[in-house]
Amino acid sequence: MFLDGSIMFGYVGTDVAISRFADAPTLAVFNALTINPQIFLWNATKHPGVKTIAEIAKRVKYLSIYRYGPFAQFLVEQQVVDFNKFDANYKGNLLLATDDVAHQGFATSEPFRYSTLESGPITTGYQLIHDVGWTSYPQNLAINKLRLDALRPCLTKLVPMMQQAQIDFITSPQRTINTLLNVVTKFNTSWSQTPELANYAVDTMKSLNIVANGTTPTFGDFESPRLEEFVARAVPILREQGLTIPDLTGGDLASNEFLNPAISLP
Repeated sequence: MFLDGSIMFGYVGTDVAISRFADAPTLAVFNALTINPQIFLWNATKHPGVKTIAEIAKRVKYLSIYRYGPFAQFLVEQQVVDFNKFDANYKGNLLLATDDVAHQGFATSEPFRYSTLESGPITTGYQLIHDVGWTSYPQNLAINKLRLDALRPCLTKLVPMMQQAQIDFITSPQRTINTLLNVVTKFNTSWSQTPELANYAVDTMKSLNIVANGTTPTFGDFESPRLEEFVARAVPILREQGLTIPDLTGGDLASNEFLNPAISLP
């Protein structure tokens, strides 16, 4: 967004926005997901009764993650996971089919993939990272903050459309699912999607309130004190990781200015 002025939006999680703010300040104007769907998951048959990341960390050899990022540091500082239990080389493969470990994933994807493995289904247990306290808004539509004044007339009209579009999708998803399936087929990359997985994802987003109004009736807003509390929690951790983070408030990172407060998920 900073190198190409033709790009208006990017998905920028709150934690990423904080970490990049000094050099590339962004402003989130709509949150598509109320709760981050990221989880740690494990084989529930091998570990019956385990409900939390803290419990599974004491039982498995390691927890596999894509990289040692700020949420992992948070789990260490909260004494949820010992630092030495993390393996930061996860490649996205379905490790539970071969190893007794736990790994990072998404509630909207991996549990279904494990339940339909050709080699035999695996029942998974998991806990949302959000429920441990890392409450970053995960997929915010954000702009280059330096372009705010120029984009304001467009945002005033466009953001309410996005609110309504997300509600239309979650209440009647089939048209969008069909489009996604068509796009995945045409792109013909390593990415895969099926109607069953897509419908599972929608059902999970509903049941876990991943897409929801939150604590206010307005759909897609950034709520206080949640945002302020997260900024206060994340800034020290990111500074510990060597990043230059200015003093920030929630209002520096996100704005409800362009939302229509009357648009609400039924």
